[in-house]
Amino acid sequence: MVVADAGYKTPAIAHRLLEDGIQPLFPYTRPKTKEGFFGKHEFAYDEYYDCYICPGAHILTYSTTNRSGYKEYKSCGEHCAECQCLSKCTESKDHVKLITRHVWEEYMEVAEDIRHTIGNRQIYQLRKETIERLEYSHFFMFGAKNKKKINNQRKMVLGINTQHQVCLQSDCTNYLVQSVTF
Repeated sequence: MVVADAGYKTPAIAHRLLEDGIQPLFPYTRPKTKEGFFGKHEFAYDEYYDCYICPGAHILTYSTTNRSGYKEYKSCGEHCAECQCLSKCTESKDHVKLITRHVWEEYMEVAEDIRHTIGNRQIYQLRKETIERLEYSHFFMFGAKNKKKINNQRKMVLGINTQHQVCLQSDCTNYLVQSVTF
């Protein structure tokens, strides 16, 4: 198991870790939805038909996949223009709702299931007690002076954190730790 900050909670990292047989433990992150509007979680994803169903019972069909690896699902503007939920759904002039879903979103869903597993909350609390102290001591020890240096040190600390967390999970009986490369 690897315990990580919210900054590492991405579909690519979740995909890589799960494919390598490592369970990621990411923190809860708040949905980034405008206040007063429906959140993505209020739209039901139908895996079989690869579409979303809105709270107003309309279908958002697959449109395209953008360069960032996100599938785009769009509603029909003609149906949405007459919908009673329009004011909570979109501010689009053509009344089209757009929802994006990463091609590796199912890995993020597995990571969320891992987060909800009994005992993992306590493990994450241990991370706050042990890993962050290690991370901050490394920043002071190395004397970071600029943003580029800090980012490089953060990347290095992720490797240190990964090794430290693996060591914590395995009671350090085996000091040969496989590093995770992204």
